[in-house]
Amino acid sequence: MIIGATSGIGRGLAEQYLRENCLIGITGRRENLLKELFNQKQDQVFYQVCDITNIQTTLSRLETLVQKMGGMDILIICAGTGELNPKLSYRLEEPTLLTNVIGFTNIADWGFRYFEAQKRGHLVAISSVGWYTRKWHRSRLQCFQSLSNQLHGRTSTKSDQISLLYLYYGYSSRVCRYCYGKRGGTILDHSGR
Repeated sequence: MIIGATSGIGRGLAEQYLRENCLIGITGRRENLLKELFNQKQDQVFYQVCDITNIQTTLSRLETLVQKMGGMDILIICAGTGELNPKLSYRLEEPTLLTNVIGFTNIADWGFRYFEAQKRGHLVAISSVGWYTRKWHRSRLQCFQSLSNQLHGRTSTKSDQISLLYLYYGYSSRVCRYCYGKRGGTILDHSGR
């Protein structure tokens, strides 16, 4: 499932998964863009219109999508937004905070609980350089570190196969990632190793 598949990195991932003949679930605010992907390969794409800033409806829509898909193995969160804000206007910051912090955390928590109940799965967060330079980066990384701490404390059996991966692109397009597996969390070097 790809959260934020109507544009940017999320759209690119959806198109790549379709080229590889994968079954995908996609979400986004703009139904016309979701339908474009759906119309490419209707037997491989399930979609749900979802605005992650609306925390009251987001989780029920994601549950509906998972049911349509018949389950979920990978959750990729790449929805994000931001505006240049040299005057530090809260009016410009609020939608960004609702998407990049509140919406992100709501979905990451839901995905973690889903995979915990399933005892397996991959939770991935991806962003561009746009929020690497902003304060939201710290909020998302802190959320991911919190989830990895929960994972470490709650997955005590060898049958639990849950992984968390946090990717963001730096200035030279090198990948940085925070990864959690059975051996604990670590910040990996800029080459992604």
